[in-house]
Formats: sequence, structure tokens, C-alpha cells
Amino acid sequence: MNKKLKIYSMLLAVVLVGNVISNTFYFRSYSSPHRDGEVLTLDSLTEVFADIDKKTIVHVDTVDGKRDTIGTSSSWTVNFKPTFDVTVPVRPRMAAIDKFLYSSVDGKPCMVEMQQVKLKVPMEEGSTTITVVIALMICLLLPPVIWLLIVILKVIRSVYKGEIFVTQIAKRLETAGKLLVAFWFLANVVSYVQIQLLRDSVLMAYYDIRWQSASIYYIVFGLVLMIISQIILLGKDLKEEQDLTI
Repeated sequence: MNKKLKIYSMLLAVVLVGNVISNTFYFRSYSSPHRDGEVLTLDSLTEVFADIDKKTIVHVDTVDGKRDTIGTSSSWTVNFKPTFDVTVPVRPRMAAIDKFLYSSVDGKPCMVEMQQVKLKVPMEEGSTTITVVIALMICLLLPPVIWLLIVILKVIRSVYKGEIFVTQIAKRLETAGKLLVAFWFLANVVSYVQIQLLRDSVLMAYYDIRWQSASIYYIVFGLVLMIISQIILLGKDLKEEQDLTI
């Protein structure tokens, strides 16, 4: 077994064991001070987010030469204003022990604990911080994604030509794996910076915006591709040795 294959296999084992341990033993210890003026409500649409045009139509009829009102009807025209949409992971604050969300149907209550929310911030009130966050995500995450797509297309082309057990396709698979691992690290960095920047700009009553790591599947699949690339190279070397022996 070559050196790279051993290293990639060990890294994959460490990642999988670490993921199992982190999911099995979860320690939650956090607190946050209470902020004045916090409100979390279920309410009607407000004019902050939309222009609402309500029209009331009066229906009349003529009976014995007199106009009588027989009913009214209302129509609504809603024009939503532009907003910044930010999806963030959240957790309830331990300090808000007297504020919980409940869902009740037929008198059967359930406690609701949100883990991720999509917040809409009015454009005119939105801070430039949100724009910076979006630009940061595009600048850091888009290049490796484009590079990865190019490598994948090259691999598909090689397979289509029948070039399977060759050094070139093995190197491309290894490159694709490294790009997935790099993407995982970059996604974590971007996520962490995003949360730190938005923590004071986007608030949610009785909840904290928290950092959440990127999906473990990126790094696992990346390491698997890197291992496969070394297996292909190992098979190529064995085939060449057999050919020389013959």
C-alpha cells in the first residue's frame, strides 16, 4: 500500500470516528443576556415589508326607486418591498426560560424549538454588512466550485473515451477530492465569518444566531475520491509488474 493511500485512509477513519463521537456526545452550554424590547409574535403583514392597498366595494340595488345597500366586499393588493434574505442557524437562549413556542392542535400541545430560520430584513434598513457577507460567500466559494466542475467534466470525458486505469484520471480524481476537502474548510470559514458579522446586524428575539459547521459529507466524499485515485494507481502499477513478469 502506497504512502498516500495510508494517509487518506487514516484521515477518513479519523473524520468518521470524530463525527460519530460529536453526534453521540453533544454538550450544550451557552447563555445570553436578556435584551429589552424583544418580541416574537405571529401577526399580520405590516407596511414595513409590503405596500397594502385595501379597497372596499359597496354593492347597491334599486328597489321601488330607492338605492339600497345589499352588501360590501373587500379586495387586497399586496406589493412586497425588496428585502435581504438571510438564512441562519439559531438556538433558543437559556436566559429566556419563561419564553417558549408552542404548537397546539385539538388541545394537544407541542413545544417548538427552531434550529434554522430565514430572516427577511427591509432593504432600506439592511446594513451593508449583509452585502459584504453575500460578496464574501461568492468570492470564496465560487472558484473551487467552478474548478471542481471542470475537473468532473474532464473525468467524465476520460471515462467516455475508455481511459479508466490511467495516471491522468487518477490525478483528476485526487484533485476533485482535494477540492471537496478545501470546499469544506472554506465553507466552515465563510459560515463562521458570516455569523460573526451578522450577530449584531440580524437579531431574533429570544434566540441566538449560532455557528454551524458545513456538511461532513463534503470531506468524506472528498477523501473517498482521493482513496479511489490511489487504488487506481496501485492497480496500474500491479498491472505493469504483471506485464513485465510475462
